[in-house]
Amino acid sequence: MIEAKVSVGSKLWKTPMILGQFLENMGDNIYGGLWDPSQPPENLWLGGIRRDVLELAKSLRPHIIRFPGGCAADYYHWRYGVGPRERRPAKPNYYWRWAGGGIGRPETYQFGTDEFLEFCRAVGAEPMITVNAGTGSPAEAAGWVEYCNGDPSTQYGRLRASYGRRDPWGVKYWCIGNEQWGPWEKDSGSPEYYAQKFLRFAKAMRSVDPDIKLVACGLNLEWGEGVWPQLLPALLIRPLFNPLKPIFNPLNWRN
Repeated sequence: MIEAKVSVGSKLWKTPMILGQFLENMGDNIYGGLWDPSQPPENLWLGGIRRDVLELAKSLRPHIIRFPGGCAADYYHWRYGVGPRERRPAKPNYYWRWAGGGIGRPETYQFGTDEFLEFCRAVGAEPMITVNAGTGSPAEAAGWVEYCNGDPSTQYGRLRASYGRRDPWGVKYWCIGNEQWGPWEKDSGSPEYYAQKFLRFAKAMRSVDPDIKLVACGLNLEWGEGVWPQLLPALLIRPLFNPLKPIFNPLNWRN
């Protein structure tokens, strides 16, 4: 057996957001893993979250958890995943279904926005939500912000309150799309195309809550060179890049 030890300085360990986790409907990540109503009721929390998984997640002490993806985020429509679970429609897993039933489980929306945010609160993590920038729209993203952060006098804040959560969730961190450089993503394009899309989403979302922190996606330092300055005024979190020149660049935008 090979053993390895990793020593992390206490200062780095305590840096907020350095340790994060990720939830996406892919394989057993959510359905059949975290969320499994077939378990005995005494083993479940909120009617579907496995208590053993919840306790293990707490022990990891993640600073931040991202949802609903990943690639699946650019097909995820949040309105399907709120309200009474028996009324939520089941949809195909539009992204991962190509990988077969073991990976591409249907999207039942049983684990939706409120379940995710309750889970984050239970494990002590900040939630990060990735809005649908593939098959969605700025208006849909702004509605999601309002559902999470609007007071009950707003349209979607009132909807949230009608489902039993009067107080806003106060979600701070929002990603606009996932891997928007890749041809595997819906409505992906050039750096310039993504920059303009990002600004449209940012304007709509900030009109609902000007205090949210937005995250852009990028491939590396060379991807979108000259475009990122357009985004920086709208960003409270700078994009993170791989500082090394990529080995794999499917669209070869740089050249």
